[in-house]
Amino acid sequence: SMMFNMCVPFEDGVDALAIPTGEPALEYVLEPPTTPTQQDMSRTTFVLERRLQGFGISNPDIQLDDTQIRVQLPDLGDADLAQLNGLITQQGALLFQLVRESASFDETPRLEMLEPSPFQTDIIQRAVISESDFGLVIEFDLMADIQDAFGDFTEANIGRQLAIVFDDEVLMAPTLQARIETAGLISGNFSATEARVIVAALNSGSLPFVLTLVEVRELP
Repeated sequence: SMMFNMCVPFEDGVDALAIPTGEPALEYVLEPPTTPTQQDMSRTTFVLERRLQGFGISNPDIQLDDTQIRVQLPDLGDADLAQLNGLITQQGALLFQLVRESASFDETPRLEMLEPSPFQTDIIQRAVISESDFGLVIEFDLMADIQDAFGDFTEANIGRQLAIVFDDEVLMAPTLQARIETAGLISGNFSATEARVIVAALNSGSLPFVLTLVEVRELP
């Protein structure tokens, strides 16, 4: 079956905090606590800017120090703020992992049933939402420089189940029917918001660490 349940906690953290009127500033801590490299910080700024621009915020004000990131936003309603927090905190890592041949399961395999992924970097060139008989689906194109390797990997494992894992959640685990080297499809019962956030995260690339919201406040 291609169907699955997504349990992405889009609203976590926002409802529990008092949201001020006016222009909010969202403050996040990096987890695990680390001293990020300059490259990590540059990548984080780049990824967050792309995500916010995809949301329609053209010149986001993002300030970073060693342990915290502050994002200053225009005046938004609570629902937009909750969705935007979901987008900012989504790590955005998509992995393809073979299901262990010894694993037995009824519907969706659990993470511990999967083999490590041979592809650890961002390998999605572009993702879009489209309509299908299954409801909303996410179509994706693979990066040109990964296509030969991904094609060889999938061809060598025809007949086995390949799990698609987004931020440690197994989305689906279809059986490989043929070589795949240029594009793929993720289907399921996404809400429009869930699909939009996943696509935005895939198109902007993954964050090098997890961001946890600690405060929502107005900057003076």
